Amino acid sequence: VDNKYAVVQQIQEQAKQQAPQQILLSSASRKLRIIPIGGVSDIGDRNMTVFEYGEDIVVIDCGIAFPPREMLGVDSLIPDVSYLEQRKGNIRGMIFTHGHEDHIGSVPYIWPKLVCPMYATPLTCGLIQHKLNEAGITDASLTAVQEGDRLHFGQISIEMVRLTHSIPDVLGLAIRCPAGLFFYATDWRLEHTPALGQPADWTRIAQLAGEGITALFSDSTNVDRAGYSPSERIIGEAFDRIFQETKGRIIIAQFSSQINRIQQVINSAKKFGRKIAISGRSMETYVTIAMQLGYLRVPDGMLVDIRKVNTLEPNRVAILSTGSQGEEFSSLTRISEGEHRHIKLDKSDTVVISASAIPGNEDAVNRLIDNLYREGANVIHSKLMTDIHVSGHPSRDELKLMFALTQPRYFIPIHGGYHNLIEHGKLAIEMGVEEQNVMIMENGRVAEFDNRGGKLTDERIPIEDVMIDGLGIGDVGPIVIRERQLLGNEGIVTTFLVVKQSNGELLASPDIISRGFIYMREAEDLMHKLREEVKTSYARAKEQHGINSDETRQAMRDALSQFLFQATGRNPLVIPVITTIA
Repeated sequence: VDNKYAVVQQIQEQAKQQAPQQILLSSASRKLRIIPIGGVSDIGDRNMTVFEYGEDIVVIDCGIAFPPREMLGVDSLIPDVSYLEQRKGNIRGMIFTHGHEDHIGSVPYIWPKLVCPMYATPLTCGLIQHKLNEAGITDASLTAVQEGDRLHFGQISIEMVRLTHSIPDVLGLAIRCPAGLFFYATDWRLEHTPALGQPADWTRIAQLAGEGITALFSDSTNVDRAGYSPSERIIGEAFDRIFQETKGRIIIAQFSSQINRIQQVINSAKKFGRKIAISGRSMETYVTIAMQLGYLRVPDGMLVDIRKVNTLEPNRVAILSTGSQGEEFSSLTRISEGEHRHIKLDKSDTVVISASAIPGNEDAVNRLIDNLYREGANVIHSKLMTDIHVSGHPSRDELKLMFALTQPRYFIPIHGGYHNLIEHGKLAIEMGVEEQNVMIMENGRVAEFDNRGGKLTDERIPIEDVMIDGLGIGDVGPIVIRERQLLGNEGIVTTFLVVKQSNGELLASPDIISRGFIYMREAEDLMHKLREEVKTSYARAKEQHGINSDETRQAMRDALSQFLFQATGRNPLVIPVITTIA
């Protein structure tokens, strides 16, 4: 660690020699408002942060999140931009730090609501443009920027600073306004020899520190992991060993956005004379765009169509696949269940899962590995061979280096679960940030800064889960999710009544349909009692609320739910249907 800090001191000395004259900030009385819409309290959340100064708003990132298991039928979660929709005329721009889904995935859903200029590095632009094309959006303003560029948005200016992560073209943002200088570093890691691109521009970061950084925002994902994250280069060495020793087919599953790692697979395949086939739509998309923009170097003739993979000798082909998290319907999941159209496993195949399980995905990943073994494959995963995966996020000592280099007055931890934010805050105090200057934020919580300092306010803007379900955006809410959970866990009971429109008199005995609750033919006594309860509850509700009102049906639903719970200990979804006849 001492050697690492010596490097920090050296960088700081170089920065002093190269640093421009410090920018003098005005003493304007306005405040900078900082609002995380998403990206704090959950790993892999729909990242979005708002910087608002006077009439000028800049939005950072626009990510998507995958729903927890209990959100049945929901495809994904996107940021709640209600606050921004009310102020869309003040939005000067949206800037993207990099091209991972949790930072760009919501663009097709959110941009039509906000209609603002967008800025990103070339690779990130390519990925965003692909999403816009798929959504049929042709009028979006999307501009490519490079490290060192500065954008001006009214009284807010933003400088692009090069960082390193598991995907190329990653930016840190130096955000200036009359309230101070803020350095925003969401996903990053210390990597001196990246597989693609250049290391982070630590000299420029030190120069910014020389100006005086008001607040640092930094990645909290691995704050509880000691030491340093290993270099991505060790994965290339591990791939070389696997390619050298394996006689059959090699199937490598990883995140499709890890362009650096894909390049290392390509390098190993070239070295040991294998073709590469790609399986999985998102993998095809990332590889195609990265090749078109020059980020992936693929020898001519190396890529083969997945439909031709069975025509090649097993020791002459490798397959890049999606599905490292055991996602339903992903390529590797279909392979593991014997349902892939072009790939059937046998005992000569080796499957390499070059990823660790994201928190919450452990069961799915374990099930995936079990199924691969059942199909007869040899499986290599990170618990068996640790150097087939490294994290793209900074471990504890890397975070210390960031503090030592930037020396911020305030610190706001981002990109992590709530416990990660707390631990990162403790580390900031250990590294010299005053305890009262550490701000643990939650989505929707507002922080304010002026030229005298900052504070975490009590103000919270409303933030709701906005769910994507098929073509629907935001039309599924907590009530619908609760109903789906009831349907899945307890079943449904629907009662049908036919009554006179004039006085509500029952014209026939109630009909009852049950699905997923009980087998009606074996519960005749319960069904008889339930019909009587339907009559009784309807008579009571009709007297209080009318023949066929919402209140009548709700009163019946409550009474019937209570009856069924007392009779069976179960709580099915109950739907009373009342039909009136003149």
